[in-house]
Amino acid sequence: MAPTKDFFISYTRSDQEWAKWVAWELQEAGYTCTIQAWDFVPGQSFVQRMRHALVDTRHLVAILSEQYLASEFAGAELDAALASDPRGLRAKLIPVRVAPCTPDELIRSRIYIDLVGKDSTQARSDLLAGIFAARATVTPEDSVRFDAPPKFPGSLIKPDAMPAPASLRRPEVKVLFVGMDVGRGLNLRGQYRQIRSILSNSRNAGPFSTTAVFNAKAESLPDLLTKHLPTIVHFSGNQSGGRILLPSAEGGVTTIPARALAGLLQSLDGAVRLAIIDTCDSLPCAREIVGSVDLAMGVKGKPDDEDAIAFYCGFYKAVAAGLSVSAAVGQAQAAHRFRHVSGTETPQLCVRRGVDSRVISFRRNAHGKQPNRRLQPSAARKRLSRRG
Repeated sequence: MAPTKDFFISYTRSDQEWAKWVAWELQEAGYTCTIQAWDFVPGQSFVQRMRHALVDTRHLVAILSEQYLASEFAGAELDAALASDPRGLRAKLIPVRVAPCTPDELIRSRIYIDLVGKDSTQARSDLLAGIFAARATVTPEDSVRFDAPPKFPGSLIKPDAMPAPASLRRPEVKVLFVGMDVGRGLNLRGQYRQIRSILSNSRNAGPFSTTAVFNAKAESLPDLLTKHLPTIVHFSGNQSGGRILLPSAEGGVTTIPARALAGLLQSLDGAVRLAIIDTCDSLPCAREIVGSVDLAMGVKGKPDDEDAIAFYCGFYKAVAAGLSVSAAVGQAQAAHRFRHVSGTETPQLCVRRGVDSRVISFRRNAHGKQPNRRLQPSAARKRLSRRG
């Protein structure tokens, strides 16, 4: 029997208010849910209803807390979801952490949505972005109804002493370069070699570790990001309507919506500090995902391949010199003006509200003297190709 609803909300009694709030927000976004608080009525067999709910829904949303992880019934529901989708290819299990807790190894292998310590606006944004990312290829069919919106339960739980984000726990700055050429002849490998050389010769910033992936598929992107947990992720390649293009597992080409990408980045425990969308028409995408990471970069127009490479090489040189992200972008933009590149074809920096890009850098010694190195502009070259 094919599933008829989108989500089964799995929770324990102590987290019932969170479960109601999550179900309400999903309903308002157009999804359909089964939730014990509304759909299980007195006189029914609890076990039978639970078994039917697991089969009749596409995804299990697990409301994670210490009480949930200690519950035998919740454990059985988790086991069923993991067994039906052991590799996570269908996102059968979507964990949502609502209270301080430490999931076991099996659950930690799945990207989870973290709502701990967030206000209702940020929690709603992160929840929907994460759900959208998990369900990028699934279309909702009908809707569930509530009589009134549940109260946001975040005020019931104090922000926890969360572990420091991965980017702050480690001294190494990880740069993941995802090359996404779908047959339009871009020099992505040459661009990566230049970036790697620049960062490997850094003396004032880093240390940097650089990794490139040129065969990524849309379906494997979540696993790729989870595996590397980069500090800087650089997507370079083609786009369609402002969405990045990636090969699909079936051999075709598919787009990654900005909201889905935001959900993926948001769920990486704060590891990503800077996301670069190095394609044409990518500024709207950068603006969307900057709600999930501190900094993002995109461009309004359609820069050609050489201009894009020149800009980002200039940017990484300034970063490697120890300049702040804000100053590095400013220097790369100035170099672009010397190349007579228009403003619409020059990447821009988007900054999350409350973040100061002038104090974010990747210097080896955060208290050391900031270098005052200037970039020399490159001579203008003939434009050969476009990233759009």
